[in-house]
Amino acid sequence: MAEEQPIGTVLNTYVATDRDTAVQATLIHPPSPYFTIDNVTGVVKTAQRLDYEQLHSINFTLVAYDSGVPQLSTSAGVTVLLRNINDEEPVFAAAAYDAAVTEHSPAGTSVLTVTAVDKDEDEFGEVTYSLSGDSSELFSIDPQTGVITVAEGATLDREVTADIWLRAIASDNAPAHIRRSTSVPVHIKVLDINDHAPMFSQNVYKSTIAENLQLNPPAAILQVLAEDKDEGINGKIAYSIVEQSEPGVFTVNPHSGIIYPSKPVTGNTSYHLTVVAQDEAGSGPHSDVARVDITVLSVNRHSPVFTQPPPEQRQLEIPENAAQSDYLITTIKAVDEDSGENGRVSYFLKVDNQNVGETPEFSLDKDTGELRTKTFLDREHKAEYQLVIAAVDNGTPAKFESLRLLTVVLADDNDNAPMFATPVHQFSVKENLLPGVIVGTVKATDKDSGENGKVYYHVLEGNQEGAFTVDRTQGTIRANVSFD
Repeated sequence: MAEEQPIGTVLNTYVATDRDTAVQATLIHPPSPYFTIDNVTGVVKTAQRLDYEQLHSINFTLVAYDSGVPQLSTSAGVTVLLRNINDEEPVFAAAAYDAAVTEHSPAGTSVLTVTAVDKDEDEFGEVTYSLSGDSSELFSIDPQTGVITVAEGATLDREVTADIWLRAIASDNAPAHIRRSTSVPVHIKVLDINDHAPMFSQNVYKSTIAENLQLNPPAAILQVLAEDKDEGINGKIAYSIVEQSEPGVFTVNPHSGIIYPSKPVTGNTSYHLTVVAQDEAGSGPHSDVARVDITVLSVNRHSPVFTQPPPEQRQLEIPENAAQSDYLITTIKAVDEDSGENGRVSYFLKVDNQNVGETPEFSLDKDTGELRTKTFLDREHKAEYQLVIAAVDNGTPAKFESLRLLTVVLADDNDNAPMFATPVHQFSVKENLLPGVIVGTVKATDKDSGENGKVYYHVLEGNQEGAFTVDRTQGTIRANVSFD
């Protein structure tokens, strides 16, 4: 009978005959744990499931008793042969497998061996192995031994795929319709080899610093950064400076790639460095090179100093008739001991604490320092102007400024005639007075200033026989004779 039949499955019916009397009972003796018998009908049934893998055959003895006196019996041996069926699945030795293989390993490289056992016998217990999964084409498995190797034409690149997951399948050799299979996960880690060189993120790094850069502790200038696709020690990068235009001025942290100053730097100077990134912490076969350009700016240390007009000159005088629009009054000059932009001076007019390029009356070119009039200036309206000149450098981190006060004075042009207060003056004098008596005084004014504004008096006509005299500066008229 076939193994694994349900309990109570009928094996056979066994009948005994007796010529004298009827058969009273048929028993299994000694009792069998595997079968039971109906002592009246003789039907033998299974008492438990029978497993071919535990026993291939079972023997028991039947004893039949008659009903006579004395009671007689007979016996017969029964051998039951169990027929194997495919009732067992292959079982792997492990619930999951882990293995490792070096990247770029050649075809045929052994990775691991999986093992499964099927408790069935014959072809039902023979196991064949296969692989499944998205990356199963990268590997081959020996169908009889379960040895997994790198497949022909496969390329294992850790930088593309670092971990590969497959399933190993174990199938018995039963006919397809009753075949049993089982599978387990297989994890294969691809191990790194040093097959990549470091690569800098830039071919050229640039930075601008000030000449007063801090040295203790040193200020970070910039960071060079390289990447290596390898892992572990293969991808560990060490940085070093192999060349610099002025030796020993800069250092680089070998681990972070941050560049620091190690000596004072000079303003308005450019430094050039060559930095190397090397794998395996500086001892590997692969490296990359980058250039670093560092420009040093001078620090603004000095304020502008006025040189033109001379410092002792506080007043600028221009002729009144020359004070037309765009008249060049003077050129302001200042010098700054700093170099570069720190020493480049710009010029402004200071108005309400603001630096401006022009006012309603004047303009100042910020680059050349030329001070010019913007409009006609009338001395009679305003004779002088107070200007605050600002000389400002273009320094960093701060700009310095110097101030200077200049007074622009309009020189008089004698463009005004004297004018009497009234056009006619009338005076009287008594007779018989002594000569020299004051008859009267005339007064005229001149809007010009200085010598141009001084008025002098004299008689033009009507002074017969010199009867009167006029004081030249005071305008006082006196009688030169005694009148009758």
